[in-house]
Amino acid sequence: MKQNQCFTLLGMVMLLCAAGCGKKEEEVREFKRAVVRADADIRTAAIRCGKALQPFEKGADGDVEEVKKSYAALQQALKDGEDAMARVKVPPSKTAQDLHEGFKTYVRTVKESLEKNAGPTVRDIEAKKSDPLMVMATLAWLEKDFQTARKPVVEAAEAFDKEYEAILKEK
Repeated sequence: MKQNQCFTLLGMVMLLCAAGCGKKEEEVREFKRAVVRADADIRTAAIRCGKALQPFEKGADGDVEEVKKSYAALQQALKDGEDAMARVKVPPSKTAQDLHEGFKTYVRTVKESLEKNAGPTVRDIEAKKSDPLMVMATLAWLEKDFQTARKPVVEAAEAFDKEYEAILKEK
């Protein structure tokens, strides 16, 4: 997960926030704000969960409670992201729809990967039966799945921003 992608999304929102105060611009800002906030919360929770798992990857004793808490926090961030996408008003354009659908797909994909890959590993850690190789594989799968699922969202966000930047310049 690249931190500069998160900053790119934040930068795009700031650009749109500075563009004007009309109803259409406000809808765009609220939509982008919801996407960026949900994305940032998910990424923060994922990083925390990954850090909690890392000692177990090396066969060291780690903080089992932090693993459980960070895993639960990531699950909650994903649920909150789903809820935010269900509540937000999507601007009437193909790029906005693509971003909205892409983000929902991203969240769904990460949730599935989390349950399939991290869930068993977290349960093994809780039961004190964790295998360092499985923890390493889990971290690799999660990283790959996050990056793969997030890439279309970043691309859709860029297309959405270009479209609305052009509309706002026409005013």
